[in-house]
Amino acid sequence: LAPQSAEQIISANRNLAHYARLCPRVVCDTAGQGPLAGLAALLAAARYPWLLCVPCDAPQLPVDLASRLLQAALAAKAPASFLHDGHRAHPTFCLVRTTLAASAQLAAASRTGLHTWLTEQGAALVHTAPPMNLNTAEEFAAVETMQ
Repeated sequence: LAPQSAEQIISANRNLAHYARLCPRVVCDTAGQGPLAGLAALLAAARYPWLLCVPCDAPQLPVDLASRLLQAALAAKAPASFLHDGHRAHPTFCLVRTTLAASAQLAAASRTGLHTWLTEQGAALVHTAPPMNLNTAEEFAAVETMQ
């Protein structure tokens, strides 16, 4: 992700010392549980006008992910954008204006889902196949055999 962003921040709820060894900035969400709570913590900590957010279980990101998300948001005059594969939304792959930090915090506290919140903000969709998520040992092994 580093080539596509000016800085990296990790949002985590556990293993904070481990994540701190990987990234100098680690934030813990306090608003609730779920992806929107993590995004809210990241938005509050961000130092730039836009925040690119990706899940940690998607290590093979497209090299143009940030630019495609930004182009879609700007073209739609939207404060956010996220991936959609034509069948299903993938809101954890998103780009969000940091001016939405307070809104995200309130929505996370009320347990609103990330997809719902992004839709309410008028987020633009980027139609593409999402990056592969790796959630199991078998999925990691399959990627290792492809390399």
